[in-house]
Amino acid sequence: MLEGYEQYEQPDWDGYGAKPIKAETLAIARTLAGLFASAPDAAPGADGSVGFEWVGSNSKVFLDVGPDTIHFYVRVGDVTMVERILTKKEQPCTGQ
Repeated sequence: MLEGYEQYEQPDWDGYGAKPIKAETLAIARTLAGLFASAPDAAPGADGSVGFEWVGSNSKVFLDVGPDTIHFYVRVGDVTMVERILTKKEQPCTGQ
C-alpha cells in the first residue's frame, strides 16, 4: 500500500510549499491502512499527512495520518459515530 509515496518526503513536493511526509508518518499510515479489509482511497496532504477514505453504501471512514496527530472519523448514515484526534504519544504501535 502507498507504493511510491517516498517521493513525498521532499519539501515542496506539490510546488505550493507542501511539507514532506516523514518516513515515520508513512510507516504508521501503511500499518493502519493494512488493518482494513478493502483498500482505501489515499492522498498525500500538503501538511505532511497521508489521508485515507473508505466509503460504503451507508458509511464513511476517514483517517488522516499526520506527523504529530491522527484524525479519525466514522459516520454511519447521518450519525457521526466517532470523531477523534490522537496525539503522537497516543498513536498505535507500528510493530517496529
